[in-house]
Amino acid sequence: MNIKKREVILPVSVAFLCISLLLHGRIAGDSSWGNFFEGVFLGMSLALAVFAIVLGALARSHE
Repeated sequence: MNIKKREVILPVSVAFLCISLLLHGRIAGDSSWGNFFEGVFLGMSLALAVFAIVLGALARSHE
């Protein structure tokens, strides 16, 4: 991912969150691989959201 294009980070995070929610109930059901990938996508979503918050705070402090 190109970090210079910061406006892409938050929509990708929301997309990962949507994939995680789809895996939770509709696609995977109660399988172990579904639970694993649900956690992976949820973790990536959380990490990207925190990364976007940190980048936004750093951008405001440099203004």
